Amino acid sequence: TSDVTVNIEIQSANDNVPVFTGVPYTVTVPENHALNTMMLGIAVSDDDILLVNGADELQKYKLVITGGTGSDKFFIGDLAGLYLRKSLDYEVTRVHNLTVVVTDQGLLPQKQATSTVMVTVEDVNDNPPTCSNSYVYVSIPEDQTPPSVLTTLTCTDADSGASGTMTYSIVSGNAAGAFDVQNNGGNCDVRLVTGGIIDFDTTSNSAFQLVVRAIDGGTPQLSTDVTIDIAITSVNEMTPAFHQTTASVDVSESSAVGTLIYQFTVQETDKIDSTNLQGTVSTIQG
Repeated sequence: TSDVTVNIEIQSANDNVPVFTGVPYTVTVPENHALNTMMLGIAVSDDDILLVNGADELQKYKLVITGGTGSDKFFIGDLAGLYLRKSLDYEVTRVHNLTVVVTDQGLLPQKQATSTVMVTVEDVNDNPPTCSNSYVYVSIPEDQTPPSVLTTLTCTDADSGASGTMTYSIVSGNAAGAFDVQNNGGNCDVRLVTGGIIDFDTTSNSAFQLVVRAIDGGTPQLSTDVTIDIAITSVNEMTPAFHQTTASVDVSESSAVGTLIYQFTVQETDKIDSTNLQGTVSTIQG
């Protein structure tokens, strides 16, 4: 008898499917997450061993995103990480469910596995309030009765939650305190609240320019200003007055017809416009 030594070399076969080892894959990021930065690592393992240049190496694999909500915004980069390619927008899409496929790089036939990555987007206060008009002109009579709404500002904020709520204030032009603002279902009523202050016949109170500010409830707070010009129009509220209530006149009997014998002066203190007073002078001829 004789002995024969037989060396049997066992070669690796690609008989193991890659396995996602970190499922479920979920991550929450703010909508202003920086582009080209990793937000999540995707862990994969494969029990196959490759013989490369006489040495054993772990199986290599390739990860790709094959579909899902907004999948074009993401890519798989270094270290099997999930990266952001395009900006996120909470107001458009709040959750992205991505389909990720891993394919091993072993002998044919190559094997695959599929998993899902859920990316939840957090709201960031990135939208200031928007008002339908940045300038408003209002004309009111000087005898306008308070309280009364002079105009309503329509403003919206694209953000959600507290960031989408607004408060209003008059930041300039209301030193006399004749006006205020009131929230009206998210919009802003600009009101006259003190009638005695506005007066067309008083130069300082015959016109007002208010600046109304809409401020959201986010952090940091964002705001928008609206300018409102309020013109006060004249009302005929004064009674004409004679300078003299009685007069005594001597007239010669030989005075010709049409001779001016006395002139009455009547004064009216209402303004016709911003520079002129109304005034009438009546004459009696005889």
